[in-house]
Amino acid sequence: MENPRIYLDVNASLPLRKEIRPFIAETLESLTRSGNPASIHAEGRSAENLVETAREQVAKYVGVKTSQVIFTSGGTEANAMAIQFLGTRLKMKDQVAKLGINGGSHASIRENVLRLTGWYQQPFLSPDELTDSNCSVIFELAASNESGRIADTAKTILAARSMDALIHVDAVQVPGKLMNFEALNKADSYSLSGHKVGALQGAGALIVSEEVSKWNIDALIRGGGQERGRRSGTPSVLAIATMGQAFTLPYDAEHCRTLAVSLRDGLVAKLNDKIIELSDCKQGLAGTLLIEFVGVKGDVMSAALDGAGVSASFGSACSSGEQEPSKSLIGEGISSDAAKTAIRFSIGPSTKAEEIDDAIERIVSVQTQVSEAMA
Repeated sequence: MENPRIYLDVNASLPLRKEIRPFIAETLESLTRSGNPASIHAEGRSAENLVETAREQVAKYVGVKTSQVIFTSGGTEANAMAIQFLGTRLKMKDQVAKLGINGGSHASIRENVLRLTGWYQQPFLSPDELTDSNCSVIFELAASNESGRIADTAKTILAARSMDALIHVDAVQVPGKLMNFEALNKADSYSLSGHKVGALQGAGALIVSEEVSKWNIDALIRGGGQERGRRSGTPSVLAIATMGQAFTLPYDAEHCRTLAVSLRDGLVAKLNDKIIELSDCKQGLAGTLLIEFVGVKGDVMSAALDGAGVSASFGSACSSGEQEPSKSLIGEGISSDAAKTAIRFSIGPSTKAEEIDDAIERIVSVQTQVSEAMA
């Protein structure tokens, strides 16, 4: 009998939470009798109720009003949307966009900022690097999905306010793992993603401050007037409904952290100086372990692990197929050589200790085989 697969890539996408499966079955039955949520008839109102219930669930979880929750297709769109309306706000005030961007930012920040301005400005990792920058907009990364590095978001927001700058935070890795929404709610906006917390893929949210919620936000997608004119397009009702449900479920972050440490310790014991930890799985983002397999290309190691039934990540899942080192890791100060050999393992609340024990054996076996083949 073939060994079961071990999924260690929850930072890319947390598999559908088992608690949501019966909700989906029940909701699908309802949706067969529902209409377009923008329609005013009974079928339309039925679909709209699912969306608005999810909006209330997300708003309650993060501690904001429902008017501050704008549903999107995911974290990437939420980031792009924030860049669009913050940039438009600057133009309305005749301000030049001098930008501060976290060096480890996701491509949805880097590339959309480049489209807006034509250049990158003032990369930073710590709030202290922003002190004398006089930026007009700051884009912070609350926690790196690749290295697990956690930013001092509260201090960055204070730095932004000290220079009268607008600030957006990429917070898709925060729910369940960090829970610092008191600080995040002092930002102008931040992004969330449903599938990062075990909902169906296809739903995310941009959370805006109370002040920003009153702006005439320049929509990234226009045409239908949904989301109070802030994001047009018929919403993915089922994905949004599951996102709301996912935000009501517990997430045992300490369980994830404990297993990441066990995985790290087990690999160190068996591979010794053949690996180097590039993360800090004891103090960083819960469940995140980034390992440099010395002398072994990351794409080769990742493919070999997949063949052995272990799902892990080389670079960001959004850039799959690329063999270049992760720009985000290099932006965090990790060398190009290390980034080329780095594999990220990320652990979720349903991962079992025996799976970690099994994963250690498989990873060690794969590393040995790949190293011998390259010798």
